[in-house]
Amino acid sequence: MVKRSHILSFSLLVFLYSSVGIWKYISQGELQKAHSIKEEQNVEVKASKEFWSHYQQATASRTAGDYEQAIYHYKEALKRDGEHTDALYYLGNMYLFQRKFKQTEKYWLRLEEIQENVPRTQLQLGKLYFCTDDDNPLFDMERAERKYRYAKDLNREEIGAPLQLSKIAIFDNNMSEAKELLDAVLSADNSNYQALFLRGYIDWKENKREAGKKRLRKAWRIYQSLGHIQIHGEGATKKGARAMLSEDMFCDMFQTNIDSLMKQGINEVNYNTFDNQLGVSQY
Repeated sequence: MVKRSHILSFSLLVFLYSSVGIWKYISQGELQKAHSIKEEQNVEVKASKEFWSHYQQATASRTAGDYEQAIYHYKEALKRDGEHTDALYYLGNMYLFQRKFKQTEKYWLRLEEIQENVPRTQLQLGKLYFCTDDDNPLFDMERAERKYRYAKDLNREEIGAPLQLSKIAIFDNNMSEAKELLDAVLSADNSNYQALFLRGYIDWKENKREAGKKRLRKAWRIYQSLGHIQIHGEGATKKGARAMLSEDMFCDMFQTNIDSLMKQGINEVNYNTFDNQLGVSQY
């Protein structure tokens, strides 16, 4: 007859062997899990390093004006992080500078999916849809107006959106709305030469010639005091911003024509020329 002590000893041995087996199984599983986590971390670290390498090279190429190389590196960076908002923003800019409007829209719409409620996103899309370049198949004043109004609602202190909306209103011959928008811009910044010029232009259209001339002279003096293209909007304080932001001036028929007139002597500047330019250029 098997003694009770033998049964207990046997049970203890079975328990110990089972415990060792379970411990080995759990330990092996934990090791595999830890190894898998480490590999994932290594992949993430590698992708992060590659992203920043390409992003920095893209920034250097963009600043140097080598937009093809900038496009290549921004796209490579986005392969590592497809939701990096600055990479999407600047890649869209690079395509816009090259007048590749559909590619511009592709990346800015992706940016909008991520940052819909950020003013710069809506401002850039507004710029794209109100880009008056003859080769822009995406020109759409109504769509541009919606984007600019959204940007204006998102940031009531920023004057870029109301200034652009005033241009759309003038383009659409809605002078009363343009006047209201320009007055708001000048209330926030009475040295904005574009707003002064356009407000004077409306005076001229309304046969308030002396008021128009007064605003025109002030706009001309401010422009001459700048000595360079005035930088407006997001990115103005960043390195290389002046060169970058001037590259898309071809999109803004208003600023291009105003700047062209402002470079002349005050006696040669007149609203009649500007009015004719708008008439020729309107779609």
